[in-house]
Amino acid sequence: MRRRSTGGRWRQRALGALGALATSCAGSIGAEGPQDAGDAGASCAAGMASAQFRAQVTPPESMLPGARAQLSVTFDNCSGGPWRAGEFALVPAPGTVGTFGVARVPLTVDVPEGGRVTIPFEVRAPATGGVYPYSWAIARGGTETLQQYSPRGEVTVQHSADCTVPGPAARFRRQSPPSPFVGVGEPVRATVTFANCGAETWTRDAGYALASALPGGQSHLGAARVELPNEVPFGAEVTITVEGVAPAAPGRYPLAWAMQKRSERVGEATPEVRFTALTRASCAGAGPTSRFVAQTAPSTMDPTESASVDVTFANCGDEVWDSAYRINAAAPATDGRWGAGNLALPLDVGPGFQLTVPFRIRAPADAGSYPYRWVVTRGGTDLDQPSPARSITVRVIDSAGPCQARPVAGYVTDPYGYRVHPISGQWRLHTGIDFGAAYGTPIYACRGGTVVRASWYGGYGNAIILDHGGGMTTLYAHQSSFAVSEGQRVTAGQLIGFVGSTGNSTGAHLHFEVMIHGSTVDPARGYL
Repeated sequence: MRRRSTGGRWRQRALGALGALATSCAGSIGAEGPQDAGDAGASCAAGMASAQFRAQVTPPESMLPGARAQLSVTFDNCSGGPWRAGEFALVPAPGTVGTFGVARVPLTVDVPEGGRVTIPFEVRAPATGGVYPYSWAIARGGTETLQQYSPRGEVTVQHSADCTVPGPAARFRRQSPPSPFVGVGEPVRATVTFANCGAETWTRDAGYALASALPGGQSHLGAARVELPNEVPFGAEVTITVEGVAPAAPGRYPLAWAMQKRSERVGEATPEVRFTALTRASCAGAGPTSRFVAQTAPSTMDPTESASVDVTFANCGDEVWDSAYRINAAAPATDGRWGAGNLALPLDVGPGFQLTVPFRIRAPADAGSYPYRWVVTRGGTDLDQPSPARSITVRVIDSAGPCQARPVAGYVTDPYGYRVHPISGQWRLHTGIDFGAAYGTPIYACRGGTVVRASWYGGYGNAIILDHGGGMTTLYAHQSSFAVSEGQRVTAGQLIGFVGSTGNSTGAHLHFEVMIHGSTVDPARGYL
């Protein structure tokens, strides 16, 4: 209803006595006390809403179930006509009907057009805890609600607490912890409910708040102290919402809370609960329940070397990966040569999350290229998909030391030392050992190393020189042919050539030398 033009303005008339009592009996919910009406102070203009809100006494922010409160609302009548007692009434605005036990508070006085009325009344809080809205309006009969309404507000109706049994002042009632699995760095929400069974009303001004009950006041949500949403009198419960951020590092984190007055804990704490923070996985589209994400591992290792590695898998299934799930080597790397397997997951992994599992491997003792692959298993069964097939090269270690393999199958026919040279007839140093062997007999590297020569070498004929590191080299002379080439890496016992009689030789044999820092030594003295 809008205010009519003042061109045919109704004649203002004050009906009834100011201070007339409401028709409801005293003490009932609704009308309570006298209503004041008059034409002083109202300000109406064309186009204004029919009922202009001016002031109100609001209920407290929090109430106990069934508690009563005395309110009042003041409206100006800008409707263009009088509000008749009994015909017009104060009612809950749309969306708040029936909340506080007030359906209709009839006007007990007439309110002239341009007049102002203050309507006192009583409300009763709902019997069930929660947050309830309120707003008030003037209505005509039972069908027409005039604009405008009083400002909308909210009242928190607290749950009643049973404090009849002796106990602490603050008593834990219930909590709604975060989800068991949350994303790292993501917002987290929890609620905690305590009952005030102490002698003092809990207020912010008095220093009451919810605080972490973990040692040192530690909080894994970044919220170590949370303010009260409202005052909490004796015998009431309060539910406090905790909003924070999950840790940035994956892990399983505890939470526990207690009421606190300034720096002193009040009453009992909540039971400790835990949540797991993990990185969210990309599980879009059809695919296996276990999806490989990433891995780190060296491309080369030394024999028996240990290394820290990791592998990341995503749980894209419907089940939580718990202690029944493991990380194991996948085919073709299932021979256990890396010294790792049946690895327990450091954390349970919820659906839609991924986990990086760190562990250590140990390289095989022998040089070579070895397959390297991992998979999630459950009860000994592999889950798709494993990590990609790849290999790690175990290097040849160059170092001085005794031979690890005999150079050739044969007997020593001429030792290291001075002798008459069989061809020149001169007395001179025989710088190696001669092994008698048939033409074409295989020749083997005495230690792992690098081929630095595989070619004709003067009187040595076809010769191979291996560099073993640490200043040690070995020479294999008079070969008929080679099985390796310069720059090639070889392992102890690897075939490198064949016995021959090239160069200064009187017959098929292997001339074998050991040199330390460029000087020959007797191979029979600690090297063979």
